[in-house]
Amino acid sequence: MRKDNFFVVGPEATEEAFIGRKQVIEYLCKRLHQAKNCIGVAIIGLNRVGKTSLLEQILFEEYGNENNVLIVKLRMNDVSNANDFWWEV
Repeated sequence: MRKDNFFVVGPEATEEAFIGRKQVIEYLCKRLHQAKNCIGVAIIGLNRVGKTSLLEQILFEEYGNENNVLIVKLRMNDVSNANDFWWEV
């Protein structure tokens, strides 16, 4: 597996700038709809490969037009430790 990251640093890719992951989005959206209970999904990868952009696109496609959905965005980088993360949630 490649250890270095050749992707260009830039902002999160959204809407028309988000390309090439349609199958991944469809798979994850299907998993969300099949869940009978609340589920968690870990998106793991090298820095700057598009994990946040992927999540943003899924949320936009699945819940962008809903008026009864609250989306909370919190990253581990925003807190000092795991306990603080869960406290914030």
